[in-house]
Amino acid sequence: MKLLVAELAGQLPTDDAHRREAERRWGVIVAAMANGLLSPGRRFGSALGEAVPEARVVKLLRAHDEALANAVRVTVHQLASQGVRFDPFDLARLVLTDGADDEDDVRRNIYQDYFAVAPGA
Repeated sequence: MKLLVAELAGQLPTDDAHRREAERRWGVIVAAMANGLLSPGRRFGSALGEAVPEARVVKLLRAHDEALANAVRVTVHQLASQGVRFDPFDLARLVLTDGADDEDDVRRNIYQDYFAVAPGA
């Protein structure tokens, strides 16, 4: 986490509360990247469509705050255990836009990618 903060120091908010929240979110992203199988260009929603049941995807996309962090951990573990690779860009956007004006757009795009490849969709 310290390495991440050092790299992002100029990009993070300066007030303590917002900075802690940004550090927490980036911690979730870095942990997901460390535990997942990464493949640039392989959209996160498409990867979900290959390996994750719809109920879990819905839970992930409806989660916020700590519940989102937990859902990301579980989902990335499931992808990795099944050998499914993904580009972390959409996952990072999911975490970073939680509570922001564009969160619904990000979540909708992931869901659309999911249904484009999910069996029986």
